[in-house]
Amino acid sequence: MGTELQVTLDSGHAAVDARTALMRLEGLLDLLAELEAGERIEDAAGRRRPPPRSRWTFSDLGLGSVRAALAPLEPRPGGSFHAMDEVPVRTVEGFLQAEDSEIVPDGWSVTAARKARALTRHLGVTEQSGMRLSLLVDGQPKKTILVTRRSSVNLTRALQIRRESIGSVTGRIDSMSVHKKPYAGLWAQRGGRRIQVDLPTEELVDAAREVLGKNVNVRGRIRRNDAGQILLLRASSIEPLPEATQPLADLVGAYPDLTGGLDPVTYLEGLRGSA
Repeated sequence: MGTELQVTLDSGHAAVDARTALMRLEGLLDLLAELEAGERIEDAAGRRRPPPRSRWTFSDLGLGSVRAALAPLEPRPGGSFHAMDEVPVRTVEGFLQAEDSEIVPDGWSVTAARKARALTRHLGVTEQSGMRLSLLVDGQPKKTILVTRRSSVNLTRALQIRRESIGSVTGRIDSMSVHKKPYAGLWAQRGGRRIQVDLPTEELVDAAREVLGKNVNVRGRIRRNDAGQILLLRASSIEPLPEATQPLADLVGAYPDLTGGLDPVTYLEGLRGSA
């Protein structure tokens, strides 16, 4: 067995509303998909489509106070069970940060933060009105957090642009869309997060298309939140860089700040060995 994510919804002595429970589970699955797969891309014909999703299954499902454990069932094309194992870790660790600080959690994109904000907007702040998430490793709970409306409030503030500057970001362009307002997805070399890069001209769209999947330096107007995190980059130039010995693609999903400096495999091994 690998990692699983257990979610508990409890309305106290009253029965949990079925529609509300289903909406929250659907919102949680949307967040899991974003944390693994990322943003929309263009196919060869230029049609906008979402990336294929991995499939999750219920390893446990209780009634009354709704309790469900979500486990990996089938990785998306090009994905792996290893990548899926990281998602529950990223979810629980991210909400630990979202409950405590006005930041976009480590390893979360702005899109993931928006989905988490929507998921938590109508939660309360008590055990009965919140949502309890537990990270299960080999069937055993290792970390548990009560997710409340505080996450929505903190994420709302974290997503507010507070200052702008001119600068550059190094990373790998791994996705792009030319629908309405063209943009690319840039995995930043520092911070391990996907950043939306707006492409205001046809020349920049062509430049991004030519370096799709490659290391680049993007210069432009950077918009940040109060914590200094980059929320958006409006490109003015895109310059290709020599490929590193270790491709930046290998760094996707590895968030040292999220796991205390450990790679995800070592981190999970430590959880397995903990009491």
